[in-house]
Amino acid sequence: MHGILYYRHSAFKSDAPAKYKILQRDIRRYSKSRIMTKVSDPIRSNWFIYLIVLFAFILRAWNLTSQSLWLDELHNMIEADPAISWGQLFSYLKCCDQHPPLYFIIERLAFTIFSHTEGVARSISVIAGTISVWCMWLLGREVFSKQLGYIAAILTCVNYYNIFYSQEARGYIFAFLFATLSFLYFIKLIRSPVRRNVILYAVFTLLLLYSHYYSLFAVASQGLLALLFIFLEEKRTEKTRLFKAFLFSGIIILVGYAPWVPFLLEMSRIKSFWIGNVSHDFIIAFFRNYFGDAETLIPVLTLLLIVYIVHISLGSKEAGAPRNIKNNPLQFSFIVILGWVFITYLIPYLRSMLVVPILYPRYTIVVLPAILLALALGTDSFKAPAIKYSIVILIVALSFIDLAVAKKYYTAAHKSQFREMTAFVVRENKDNYPVVNQLTSWHQSYYLKKFGSKAKLMARDKEALVDSIVAGIAPQWALNGFWIVGAHGEQPISEERLTRLDKEYMLLKQEKFFDAWAQLFVSRKKLSANNIIINYTDFPTGEGTVLNDQKAIAIWTGAIYTKPIHLEKRTYKLTIIAMGTSCKDEFPHLNIYNSNKKIGDFYAKDQFANKEFTFENVNDSTILKIEMDNDLMQEGAGDRNAFIQRIMLEKQ
Repeated sequence: MHGILYYRHSAFKSDAPAKYKILQRDIRRYSKSRIMTKVSDPIRSNWFIYLIVLFAFILRAWNLTSQSLWLDELHNMIEADPAISWGQLFSYLKCCDQHPPLYFIIERLAFTIFSHTEGVARSISVIAGTISVWCMWLLGREVFSKQLGYIAAILTCVNYYNIFYSQEARGYIFAFLFATLSFLYFIKLIRSPVRRNVILYAVFTLLLLYSHYYSLFAVASQGLLALLFIFLEEKRTEKTRLFKAFLFSGIIILVGYAPWVPFLLEMSRIKSFWIGNVSHDFIIAFFRNYFGDAETLIPVLTLLLIVYIVHISLGSKEAGAPRNIKNNPLQFSFIVILGWVFITYLIPYLRSMLVVPILYPRYTIVVLPAILLALALGTDSFKAPAIKYSIVILIVALSFIDLAVAKKYYTAAHKSQFREMTAFVVRENKDNYPVVNQLTSWHQSYYLKKFGSKAKLMARDKEALVDSIVAGIAPQWALNGFWIVGAHGEQPISEERLTRLDKEYMLLKQEKFFDAWAQLFVSRKKLSANNIIINYTDFPTGEGTVLNDQKAIAIWTGAIYTKPIHLEKRTYKLTIIAMGTSCKDEFPHLNIYNSNKKIGDFYAKDQFANKEFTFENVNDSTILKIEMDNDLMQEGAGDRNAFIQRIMLEKQ
């Protein structure tokens, strides 16, 4: 640059205006190139972490709304609804859904700015989960090296727990994210107790505390670790400096958390909880749970933890005096990880044994960053790059196989299908019959409102309701029809009550979903006036086999025919309730005929379900034919059969 300026200056005298313009151009180009170099160098040097984070985002955003909101997520949708007051939100968090408010506040603001939808709710978790991968890279880099950071980020990127809670509209991924950042700046503060680290540690710890109550145990572990490292500090001046730094951070945290203390005290008074007794080997079960109980992956991860512990043991011989431990990254990180995991497990374990069980895998997500860091250290302990990279590739491959193949995570339903069940009820409830939901009516109200249901929602004991209807003790139970629905483990009414109800009401429609179901009961008096019903007992003798225990007629092979039916020349809707058994993973394929004219076909499922067809009748009398055209029986592979409960013809 100096040469350019000298040359331009010497030529400046002969042709000042032209040379001056050239000089300005060269200066601009040089300055621009310097600026671009400064901007692009960090991106080029860290390109791999950007690639990992991008991949993490894809894994967390893929098919984000393919699963229905389940019970806990519906809590968030109702409690963070912008239509209710802030006071109601905090009342819910105090009485019914005991959680700190950070996720709910951000969720409510997002609903207000964008829309009150499941996509918006889960997007918050997607963003937090993606950022947490970046933060694990920062944590690994701070603990030991950039290479360790890359390994930690990759393990987090494909971790089942992190992916799962990055797609859930609950605050657990916030607990993971801010636990990572809190411990990152906890380590920075121990190594360099400057003002920036003091403030950032306090801020991220406050965010952690406002994310989940289990963060209290993680912060308690930090307090004990801080005392240990202050004690191990050799120089008195450094010891005092570190003590003051943590004291100042502690004051910020206490002042910042003080407004939430009344809520914490209210929550601490709980003497009974839905969680069962804690087993003594819970740590093993929790560890498996963090990685999706992947049978092929768990042995590899267990081996890495053993390698890490052995590596620590061998490395301790070279560590020198105990007071130099802060300068030994391997032992320093081991003490932090051990304290982080042990104390965070120990406190709730003791409370679970002495007061009320509170230990549950997803609550302990605040220790998962420590476990992932330990696994990364175990992987990084291999000196040969080929072995190190092979282990990382193996973990990524096994994680993907478990996620995509074994669990079918992105394609198969794994959350209670409140959405699908409610959509079915609203679509089929043209007469606005009341909906009875004994256990989850409050949760289902979100989807009923979303789908525009006008039906009355009743949170009643379904068995007692059936008894009242059958007894006819009050006029309000003289219903033309009603729905009974359930989800989240709730079971349909008993066979005994179903039999009693069958005298006055017909189970007209039913559908089973993943961890959810719906049944429509309609008065037989109402049905007889508008519909033609063919029960499993109404088929001619010799057609199929009547199975009274299943309340169905079986098609073992070929087809069955109904008795002649008198119909008007008009449009009808045919509803058939059927199920089947499979052979070689294929269920019966049924064809429906009206006077030998095909009106539709379908594959039966493994549970009784409704299938509807619309057809135009042109005859005064007809015979319906139900044909199974793929009959197969093979030893060891099953027997393909179909079972029909009922056919109903409804005028359109």
